[in-house]
Amino acid sequence: MRENDLRGIVPILQTPFTEDGTEIIYEDLEREIEACVLDGVSGAVLFGVATEFYMLADDECIKMIKTAVKAAKGRIPIFASITRDSTALAIRDAKTYRDLGVDGLMMFSPHFYQPSTQQLQEHIIKLANSTDLPFMIQYAPQNGGGIMTAESVKQIREEVKGTLFIKAEPQPAGPFITKLVEADIKPLGILCGNGGRYMINILDRGCQGIMPGCSHQKIYVDIFNLWDSGKKKEAFELFELMNRNQRLGVAAAAGYKEILVERGIFQTSASRQPGPKPTEAAKAQARAEWLELRKHTDVGCIFER
Repeated sequence: MRENDLRGIVPILQTPFTEDGTEIIYEDLEREIEACVLDGVSGAVLFGVATEFYMLADDECIKMIKTAVKAAKGRIPIFASITRDSTALAIRDAKTYRDLGVDGLMMFSPHFYQPSTQQLQEHIIKLANSTDLPFMIQYAPQNGGGIMTAESVKQIREEVKGTLFIKAEPQPAGPFITKLVEADIKPLGILCGNGGRYMINILDRGCQGIMPGCSHQKIYVDIFNLWDSGKKKEAFELFELMNRNQRLGVAAAAGYKEILVERGIFQTSASRQPGPKPTEAAKAQARAEWLELRKHTDVGCIFER
């Protein structure tokens, strides 16, 4: 995989828990992968913030990777994010995930002890070069983890031997993406998260892909394909429709899961506690917003129980 190969929509997978939060429902994860394939995404990522990585045990992460890789059957690339604060432990995870068959790695910046820009650069370079897999930097300074500049990304690019992406999601992401593009850092694949809230703006600035939470990714796929084919007006109209009706927010894992329940993919919208625990009114709102979106798109319930 090269930098230009990963374009379009690359959702962050949600974790399906039992209602009491004690177990992961791995069959639901298989359905989630199948839904991603049917919805036309370009890849999928485990252990992003939307995966609730901070609620997962190491053995669960390993089993989730095995499940996702097997379910994908090579149809879409599966990335796994490394969330350790320690460089040594992060490298250990990178090699473990590689051996489990992932197609690429993502890195969430060390965030308990917030590193300096120089320390963060060193962490990224050592981790990226520890395997030969494509590597993605998740830069979300609002979640801690140090500060990066276009110049520091350029220095990292010079030191990293393999394929390099950046998931640029400071808030707002647009100005940072513009600086990356103006710095002419090549080869570098630029994607963005933030729930896709600024999707059209950042695509216009030179971003090549969007990484929302996993729920109704087909709508994002449709918007991207319209934009990519030059139908900018139609893309913006569908984007505006989605923004008017989808108010779940980038951290609302339970809201995304409620949509997955509506689609027949997840059995519950539960999260482990303490964590997001929506009221029945909030669930009803999520369902209503989802039904409104379904009136205008071909995204629907793809699995019947």
